[in-house]
Amino acid sequence: MAGWLAPLAARAQDPSNALPFAQPLVLSPAHAGLIEGSYGIRAGHRIRRATEADYFNTTAIQADMPLATRWYRGGVAAFFQNDRAGGLQRVQGALALAYEAPLGRRVRYHHLRAGFQAGFQQWTVVAPSLIFQDQFSLASASFTVPTSEN
Repeated sequence: MAGWLAPLAARAQDPSNALPFAQPLVLSPAHAGLIEGSYGIRAGHRIRRATEADYFNTTAIQADMPLATRWYRGGVAAFFQNDRAGGLQRVQGALALAYEAPLGRRVRYHHLRAGFQAGFQQWTVVAPSLIFQDQFSLASASFTVPTSEN
């Protein structure tokens, strides 16, 4: 009986971020400083084809450094990302600070980690590549009519 409730085909695409797992700081600020060594830099660029005319472009860079002193253990990181999906462009950047507390003296690999992040995010609409509903023409069955949107 539940079979008819499920769609025959489901397709989705998240245009807002093409590199979430290549830049861990985008997922959570608690990932700041989770590297081996004294510092780390990650950079990535990805292009995905969306339609015949549009591409999804994502460029991201992240730099982080672990912090370990007698009183504080955690990390600090910064990241910048430029993401363009069709007619939308998002530019974001942030600084993150992570704190790590061990859960007991004898337990080596069990830690509680929290992160704090402050940053900016700017969304821009690139108007020429957007298509609105009122541009559709029934006569030609295509998007040929000019829009009345501001």
